[in-house]
Amino acid sequence: MSILQYTNRDAPFDLNSGAYFSNDGHTAAWYTSTQYNALYDAVSNKTFVAYETVFLAAVRLTRVRAFDHATNRWGRSYSVGAKSVVTDDDHGVPSLAINADGRLVVSWGNHNGDFKTAISTNPRDETAWTAGPDLVGAYTYPHLVLLPDNSMVCLIRKQYNNGEGGFTIDNNGVLVYRVLTFVGTAITVGSEVYVGDLGNDSRWYQSTAILGGDGLIHQACSRANAFDTERLHAYYYKIDIPNLRLVSFGGVNAPFPVTLAVMDASFRIYTTGAGNTSNTPAFCFDAAGRSHVATHEGFRDAGGNPYFPQDVKHMVGSAGVFAPAVTVGQTDNRYNAEGLVPIADGGVCLMWSKNTTGVDQRGGDIVCKNLPAGGASGDFGAEITLMKQEVGRGGLDSTVAVKDGHANLRALWFERAPSSLRSTAFDKRCYAWGDRGMRPGRVRSFVTPKALTGDGFWVDLSDLSSIFSDAGVTQAAVGNTVKQVNDKFGTVNILSNAGSTGPFLDRVGNQYGLKFDLAAGGSRYLTGASKAWASGGFMTTAVFRYFASTDVSRVLLSLDQGNGNPRVATPINLNGQQPRAIAFNGTTQTLISGGLTDVLYGQDYVVQSYTIGTTLFLYVNGVLLASSPITGGAINTTAVLIRLGASAAAVPGSFFNGLLTGMIHRVGEQTTQMRDADYAWALAQLPS
Repeated sequence: MSILQYTNRDAPFDLNSGAYFSNDGHTAAWYTSTQYNALYDAVSNKTFVAYETVFLAAVRLTRVRAFDHATNRWGRSYSVGAKSVVTDDDHGVPSLAINADGRLVVSWGNHNGDFKTAISTNPRDETAWTAGPDLVGAYTYPHLVLLPDNSMVCLIRKQYNNGEGGFTIDNNGVLVYRVLTFVGTAITVGSEVYVGDLGNDSRWYQSTAILGGDGLIHQACSRANAFDTERLHAYYYKIDIPNLRLVSFGGVNAPFPVTLAVMDASFRIYTTGAGNTSNTPAFCFDAAGRSHVATHEGFRDAGGNPYFPQDVKHMVGSAGVFAPAVTVGQTDNRYNAEGLVPIADGGVCLMWSKNTTGVDQRGGDIVCKNLPAGGASGDFGAEITLMKQEVGRGGLDSTVAVKDGHANLRALWFERAPSSLRSTAFDKRCYAWGDRGMRPGRVRSFVTPKALTGDGFWVDLSDLSSIFSDAGVTQAAVGNTVKQVNDKFGTVNILSNAGSTGPFLDRVGNQYGLKFDLAAGGSRYLTGASKAWASGGFMTTAVFRYFASTDVSRVLLSLDQGNGNPRVATPINLNGQQPRAIAFNGTTQTLISGGLTDVLYGQDYVVQSYTIGTTLFLYVNGVLLASSPITGGAINTTAVLIRLGASAAAVPGSFFNGLLTGMIHRVGEQTTQMRDADYAWALAQLPS
């Protein structure tokens, strides 16, 4: 059914039904609804979604996932990169656009910091990314818009501190832009252009930026004071890049840089009361090209409590004139964000969050009202609850429209933590909604690997059933040190390293894993099962997501064959961005360079090392990186030792830093068919 047919007799979606498409999301930026982080591409018939997640409890990553409308399925989530400064800062929601040759472009970063850029290596393909240049400046909130000349503008707010930029009172956030041009995967960044400011003691909070039919970028904004204790008014303007000017809705021209006096005189479309604490305006076009702007208006109570009733306002503009604003609903927190979503039949849906738990918080249930095509602000229908907040979980908030949304997927919203510190405490769910309801991702359950043809074991890290911690603890909780892991036979495998602790149990979404970090050499652990295995070949398949912030060589996995005789090993190292294989002959190492390059941060890897006859093979993500004759002694003697981290044969400059989420180890002669079967298993076990 379309949203216009959705009525109150339809029950809100049950969050326990697995309606989310990702549960590795974390606190989104404060004003997600004001910038596009999702878009529909008709050529590929996919909707691409960029979102922020947290890895290893501290590193904020940008990831992209695609929904294929032909198959009605989500693909895998791929890492684009980490923030320029690795810190817990929840202003970094990515902005996503598509350029003229079909490549996806992403910009993201920290609050008042440098911004990263990246471009998809191949057109309409979210699986591989090429890093672009940094946007250097004290920037926040990027908005990417493709222009008619095929260049792309990145609209951003820039921060001036006291005494900078000619300001004399407090800190000031002004509107600027940088123009991006493209040749293949190469991005060139133009110089900064100053659009305007809202005077001393101000911040410019801008809405979604959309290219209009007139070839100009349309946007709304509000004026906050420097300490953000008030938000005043709503402004509407069109950015004329070629002529370096703003154009009002009624056609008044103002050259850059515009001033507060000019903004108040020619661009203000709604005047709030003094001391108003509304949010950033939301903006969209309907199918007829009319402009819709929504905000809310309210005031703190006498004690300054931000959880206080707010009126949701809407106004519609056409033919150069905005009609008066109309109150269409109620919300309860000044920080809650509205979203305006074009829907079926030319209408518009206004979404916002509403607290129904009775506890002071940001977010709550997601509610909406629908405006039929051509309707005035007073024509909105009844309030509908689309999804209720689940008891014990964060409130739902930050509704955002999908740019050029498909009927299957028009809007997104996210669970919100009550603070950035809480954002890493438990998984956060991301939701995608369309005319026929939610577009959930696959809720993955553990798949048993193909039966072992010889001896060996597999480790199940999909839940807590096969994980053991210290003696007496039968199940570990997230954050626990894990020193024992049950294998497929129930055999306890010891994770040990003298004078050190760890690894720790952690997770990506609902996928558990063993977390290794650099503290106290915390990756130098030996997994060993003292079993007498027959001589012959071996095959190991490991699934992991790593993080590395430097270019030093880091061993990810090594296989030392033979108790006390580690003469044949296969580590996978990071040297810059290059996965490498090293074959050890005694204490001599031979470097075998591969041909696979990937980003440093948070990417998923499936590593397979196996032997056929006297040849050692190394595959990463299904690609053969290296093969080499086996030298240095027998493959198996009386036991197999699997080391995560340093090998006794050659100690690298650093150790594995990331999560291991699954492993199969097979003993005996193997086949390419078994390699393919284990690779298929590994793909099914990748974190969400």
